[in-house]
Amino acid sequence: MTIKIVRIIDRVNVGGPAIHVALTSRGLSAKETDKKFDTLLVHGRVAEGEEEMGHLFDSSIRREIVPSLSRKISPVSDLLAFLSIIRILLREKPEVVHTHKSKAGVLGRLAAWLLRVPVQVHTFHGQVFEGYFSPTVSEWIVRTERFFANRADAIIAISPALREEISAKHQIAPLEKVRLV
Repeated sequence: MTIKIVRIIDRVNVGGPAIHVALTSRGLSAKETDKKFDTLLVHGRVAEGEEEMGHLFDSSIRREIVPSLSRKISPVSDLLAFLSIIRILLREKPEVVHTHKSKAGVLGRLAAWLLRVPVQVHTFHGQVFEGYFSPTVSEWIVRTERFFANRADAIIAISPALREEISAKHQIAPLEKVRLV
């Protein structure tokens, strides 16, 4: 039996999240796992002035680009990206949806939750709970993250400090739900 995984990230620009997603997508590819897993990586395009890390992706990584999925907040583009993610999940019928970073995390987890994808995982590569937005917007972001964290099967943090921020400081998810990679 092949387990289907859809991984979603806003973009694969230069940085740690793109490297992480490329390496783990390759490791969970049908080629590398003797078809135990079939992984599709869904991502948007980099913004003007950013560089894409396309060289990390070889033929073993199935990927699909959603042009409207980007870092920038845009109601129209975000709705189009959300609808594209819904279509992809309906077509792929994954057992697992694994999201990365804030924007893709919200859009992908909402789609997975609405479509009742059995396993939902989210990786925090950082956080935007304070210092980026007004206190009102920051509070909305924290409440949104709590909502989705409550429904997720696992939350992954990439450092002990981030795990502490997610669980104790901002109370997004209980410590036992936040796995450390």
